[in-house]
This record gives sequence, C-alpha cells and structure tokens, in this order.
Amino acid sequence: MQEFEKKKENADRDLNNAFQKIEAEKNAFAQRGNSITQAEYENFQRVYQSKMQNLDQQKQILENTIAAEGAKTMEDLKKRINDFLVEYNKKQAYSYIFSYSAALNILFYKDPAQDITNEVVAGLNAAYNKTGDKK
Repeated sequence: MQEFEKKKENADRDLNNAFQKIEAEKNAFAQRGNSITQAEYENFQRVYQSKMQNLDQQKQILENTIAAEGAKTMEDLKKRINDFLVEYNKKQAYSYIFSYSAALNILFYKDPAQDITNEVVAGLNAAYNKTGDKK
C-alpha cells in the first residue's frame, strides 16, 4: 500500500509540475502585453489549448492506471489474506472470518459448507414458477 501511495503521489507531483510549467509559459507570454500580434496570440492559444488537452489526457490515463493498479493491489492483498486464513482455519474451524475497519468491512473467509446459494436460487425459482402462471 505504501508503494501504491508513493506512485500516486509521484504521478500527482509530475502532473502538477507539468501544469505549472504550462501556466508559467502563459504568464510569460501575457507579460509581453500590447506587443503581441493577433497571429502570435492565436498561435499561442492553439498551442496552449493543445498542451492543456494533452495534460488532461495524461491525467486521465494516469488516474485509470492508478485505479487499475489499486484494484489489483487490493485483490492481491485479499487473496493473500484468504490463502493464509484457509490454512489458519484448518486448526480453528471457524465458519466465518470478518475484517472490521471503519472504512471497509470484508468477509475474508467463509466455510463452503455454510453456502446456501443453490437452495435460495431453487426456492426463488420455485416461487417464481408458482406466481408466473398467474400473470
């Protein structure tokens, strides 16, 4: 998680530096004041907008990459915890093991013998079939 946070901070810092560089170019151009010709102004606007669009695209790509890496990191972490708990639970024989956190509640382990999904689906299908004919 620390590596992930560090990557995120570095990406934020790089984007911020790029934005500041573009803004500094804009300010330097604006300081020329009345000596700027219409053609120079239009060219600068075109280049400035292009740079800002590129920066926005880079930001979107980085955000998507960071989100994907974050999801993968969390999935890997959950798998490692689950693998450990399967071995740990061979001695303990718990039916369920939960995690508690103010931000995130996760069911880490469940005993497959306690899974009633098939019975619930069968019951729901049977109830639907009884009422489905009455429509």
